[in-house]
Amino acid sequence: MRKSAIGVRRPGIVAASAVAALAVVLGVAVPSDGTHLVAQPTGADAGAGVASGQGRGLAVGARPSVPVNPDPWATPLPAADVQQEGSGTFLSDDQRADFVSRFGSTAALALSDLDGHTVEVLGSDGGVPYAWSTAKVLAATALLEAAGEDQLEPEEQDAVSLALTESDNDALAEVIDAVGRRTEADFAGVLDYITELLRSSGDTSTTAVATDSYSLGETQWRLDDQAEFLAGVARGCVLAAEPAAYLLQTMGAVVEEQRWGLGQAESPAFKGGWDFDEDGRAYVRQFGLMTAADGNEYVAAVSIRGVVGDADPETGFEQSEATLTAMAQWLREAVVTAPEPTKACTS
Repeated sequence: MRKSAIGVRRPGIVAASAVAALAVVLGVAVPSDGTHLVAQPTGADAGAGVASGQGRGLAVGARPSVPVNPDPWATPLPAADVQQEGSGTFLSDDQRADFVSRFGSTAALALSDLDGHTVEVLGSDGGVPYAWSTAKVLAATALLEAAGEDQLEPEEQDAVSLALTESDNDALAEVIDAVGRRTEADFAGVLDYITELLRSSGDTSTTAVATDSYSLGETQWRLDDQAEFLAGVARGCVLAAEPAAYLLQTMGAVVEEQRWGLGQAESPAFKGGWDFDEDGRAYVRQFGLMTAADGNEYVAAVSIRGVVGDADPETGFEQSEATLTAMAQWLREAVVTAPEPTKACTS
C-alpha cells in the first residue's frame, strides 16, 4: 500500500536514523508522452551546451526566462571566502592547515550544521562550481515538492531512484519532464520552479541553468550553498518530513561503483557529480550527511580538481575520486563535534 506524502512544509528534523524507518512511496498519475523538454535555441545559442545528448527531445514553449548558459565555461559565481563566520566550529586551525597540506589548493569543502546557520568553508580554488550530477538532487526535490500531497507514479519513482542511485541521465530527463507536467510549466517554467525552490531554502546565489532536460548540471552551485540546501532538506525546511525522508533514503542507496568519497566515510545519504572543468581537469564533487564523533549530524560538501591535460581522462577521474575518498575519510576522523540541531522550520 502506498503512503501519501504531506506536501505542506511543517516543523521537524529528519535525522538519518529516521530515514531507514520511513520507506515512503510517493506519487500521482500524470500523462506519459515520452518527450523531453528542451530550451528553444536561437541565434548564437543554437547548438551550445555541455550536456552529452543536448538537443534530444521535443522543443516546447519559448526560450527560458531563467538565463541559459550558451558558454559551458562561463564566468564563475563569486567564490566563497576561505574564512567565513562559523570557521572553527567543526575544525581547529591545526586541522585546517593539515587539510590544505594533505590535499592541496584544488581541494575544497563546506560544512554546515543542520540548522544551516553555521557554515565553515575551507579551500576555494576559484574554478567554476558546476553542479554536474549533484543537480539531480535538485530535480528530485522539485518533483517531490510538485507532487504535494499526491503520490509519485511508479515511473516517477523509478526515475528518481535511477537518477540518484545510478546517476542516470535519461532518468534525470524523465524527472525534469515530470516536474513540467505536474506544474504545467514549459522548460523555462521548470527552471524557474527549481530556482524558487532554492530561494525557499535561503539560497540567494544559485539559479537553475540548463539547455535541455539532460543538462541541469550546468547550474553553478557553490559548496556552501549546497551544504545549506541539504541541511534545509534534513530539518524539514525544503520538503515536508516524509518526502524529505524518502529523498534521503534514496540518496543512501547509491550503487557500489559510485560509493567513493563520502560513501566510504559512512555517509547515510549523498550524491556525487563528475565531469571536466573549464581547464580540462577531472572535477569531482559530492555532498551528503555525515555524523560527528559526538553523534550529531552535519552536512559536508566536498570537491577536488585533477591535473590539467591528463592524457588519460579515465585515470584522471579515478585519481580525483580516490582523493575525494581520502578527504572524506579524513573528515570523518577530524570532525569530533557538530552543533546539535535546535531550529525546526515552520514556513
